[in-house]
Formats: sequence, structure tokens, C-alpha cells
Amino acid sequence: MKRFALSLFLTADVCLPAAAQTTYTINPAVLNSSYWSWFYPTWKCVRADGSSCGAAELSNPYFKQVVILPSGFAQSDIAAFWTDFDKTVALITNPASAGSSWSVQRAGQVLFVGYFLPGGALGTEAATFGGKVAPHPIRGYALSLSQAAVYAQIDSIRYWTLPQLRPFGAAVLFNTFQTPVTANAAPPSLVNKPFGVAKF
Repeated sequence: MKRFALSLFLTADVCLPAAAQTTYTINPAVLNSSYWSWFYPTWKCVRADGSSCGAAELSNPYFKQVVILPSGFAQSDIAAFWTDFDKTVALITNPASAGSSWSVQRAGQVLFVGYFLPGGALGTEAATFGGKVAPHPIRGYALSLSQAAVYAQIDSIRYWTLPQLRPFGAAVLFNTFQTPVTANAAPPSLVNKPFGVAKF
């Protein structure tokens, strides 16, 4: 009897004259990325092919971890950060863009861990890691940040969120389209740390 009543209700609900049916439209203004930013992850781990990885891979010393963090991305830029993260992973591991580099040869052994940290615009006090595009005496502009802040943040992530985190390398993505900008890195031997920090 309940099934009959339910099917009768559904039939009556669907079989109304066209003029009596209500049409719903979505206002594009409510599709603002800030509303959807809560649906994006704070962190994710992916392999070179884009497939996800988890605690088992992160705990396995066979895999080398590369941590990618943002600077200059606000909370509303979370979608842009994850798009740039995915593009970066593809560029680093694709032979068409990275040739025969180590990251291409060992693509199956590298795990990319992205972690989103919102902050202010580059060059402001609120910028994550104090990131800014600074004048360079020879090459136009260079990317600059507080390396100590990057190492401290990675330690914090390891302590609070990902105890399996043991980076082989770290990188910070800058939210800028300014040109000409020289991407740069601090190798481990220069900073006396087990891994260096690339800025791009």
C-alpha cells in the first residue's frame, strides 16, 4: 500500500501541466569560488600519473616525497592552487616538458604532497611565508620568501596532520604572472637542511 501511495504521489508530482511546473534556475553569482572553496581538500598526495596516494605510500621509504605549498593565494584561490599543483606535477614528470630529468626517470617513485595554506597577496605582511616578487639586480625580478617559515610549516604539518611526511624536496608556488621573474631554489647544502626549497 505504501509503494502504491508513493508511486501515485510521484506520478501526480511529475504529470502536471507545463504551466504548473516550477522551473529552477541557478544564479551564476552564487557560484562564486569562495562558496566552493570548502569542498577542496586542505592537502592531497598524488603520484606522477595523478592517482592518489595514502599513508601506506607515505610511510614507505622507497618513495621520495616532494611537498608543494602556496604563497600569495587567498582562501578564494584554492581552486587555482590545486589547478597549478596538478599542472606542476604534470610538467615535472612528463618527458615532453622535463626531458630525461631525474623526475621523469623516477616518476613512479615520487609522491607529490600538496598542502593549501591561505594567506595575503604577495608582497604584503599577510603573504604566506612572507612571499614577494623582489627586484633582482641582473635578471629583472626574483621570488623571495622566509625559508625558516617554510621549514617550520613543514614541521607543523608533520606534527599535526601528516606524521609520515619526510620530504625529499619542497617547493612553493607563487601566485603571480609578473615577468620577467627568475624562479630559484636553495639547495640542502646551502641551507644545511635535509632538503631544499624551490620557488616558482
